[in-house]
Amino acid sequence: MIFMQTPNYMDPFSIWKSMYTEMEPTISKSMQKWLESDEYAAFSGQLLTISLQMEQTMRKHAEQLFQTYNVPTKSDLARIMDLLIGLEAKVDAVEERLVQIEANANPPQEIRDQLSQITNQLDTISVNLLGNTSNNNRKRAQKSEDHANE
Repeated sequence: MIFMQTPNYMDPFSIWKSMYTEMEPTISKSMQKWLESDEYAAFSGQLLTISLQMEQTMRKHAEQLFQTYNVPTKSDLARIMDLLIGLEAKVDAVEERLVQIEANANPPQEIRDQLSQITNQLDTISVNLLGNTSNNNRKRAQKSEDHANE
């Protein structure tokens, strides 16, 4: 056996709760029937169309206002971002090319060491040649003097 409590008329919450409990099933059925009807679908479609038109109008007016006050719009910022991304890609390509050029311009350490050894050997040969040449010149000069003295 279910006991229904009589509402306490001094408590507004209990009055509200009892009204809700009695009216909710009826209102729920009516609302469900309305939501499933073709009239509701047509009404909500019209409401959506009006809402979209208002949104487009608001966007258009906001963009005009932003242009008037020289404030960048979302589309302006998106265009700038696209340009920046393109610029970044170009900078990356230039950077890669510079790295390749540096790699080709600066031979590896092993090649630099070999070039240094070859340079040292050429210097040694040059010194020896110059030294022999001066000795040969001295010998020639003495022979000339000897021939002149004879």
